[in-house]
Amino acid sequence: MSLNGLHLRLLVRSVPGAGKTHLSATFPHFYAIITIPGEEDTWKVRPDLAANCVKQVYAAAESPQDTKRMFTELATQLAEAKKLAREEQVETLIIDNLTH
Repeated sequence: MSLNGLHLRLLVRSVPGAGKTHLSATFPHFYAIITIPGEEDTWKVRPDLAANCVKQVYAAAESPQDTKRMFTELATQLAEAKKLAREEQVETLIIDNLTH
């Protein structure tokens, strides 16, 4: 995100239900990569938040053996988000949810 030349990079970490997805959806012109289906419901039910969404895509492995395909897909999605950012269509990248 850029505010008069100020660039922010955030990692938001907390317990389930704390509002991480809601917070991220308040940032302008976001590209969302969803790894757990349903996380996008946060902005789908709120028109004011949905208006911030440029694009949402899914990157989830179906099984442990599917992980390589998922990372290839994720790389493609990140490249698209970067391209849209260069075209000034995207200001925020959301990757929701990273589990470790």
